[in-house]
Order: sequence, then structure tokens, then C-alpha cells
Amino acid sequence: MDNIIQTLQKTENKASEILKKAEKDALSTISNAKKEKEAEISSLKDSIRKEMDAKKTSQKELLAKKYQDILKKGVTEIITPSDTAKKKAVDFLLLNI
Repeated sequence: MDNIIQTLQKTENKASEILKKAEKDALSTISNAKKEKEAEISSLKDSIRKEMDAKKTSQKELLAKKYQDILKKGVTEIITPSDTAKKKAVDFLLLNI
């Protein structure tokens, strides 16, 4: 009878060890999967941030180019007056002679 009880206790101990190892392995697997997903999410966030920064930069560049073109056009018109401006200047000079 003692042999049977000892055998059952050994079997129970083995089963307990196997369950503990399986639980430890499962927790390890879950932990590793969680770390992988966190790394994946972090990578996606970085990609989104870079894309947003690139869009902001390109929008800023377009806006800067637009203002630069407006300034160039304004400066060009000031330096080389239009025909109307020339006519007004001539009229002004003729009136003041």
C-alpha cells in the first residue's frame, strides 16, 4: 500500500512540475509575443510620425515657394512697371511741367 501511495505522490509531483513548466513556458511565450507586438506598434508609430513630418515639410516648402513666387512677382512689377504705371508717370510729369 505504501508503494502505491509513494507512486501516486511521485506522479502527482511530476504532474505538478510539468504544469509549472507549461505555465512558465506559456507566460514566456505570451511575454515574447507582447514584446514583438509592442515593437511592431512602435515601428508603425515611427513610420506615421515620419510620414506626417514629411507632409508638414512638403506643405511648408510649397507655401514658402508660393510666397517666394508672390514676392518675385511683386518685386518684378515694382522694378519693371507695367504700361499703365509708365503712362501714369508720363502723365504726372507732363502735368507738372
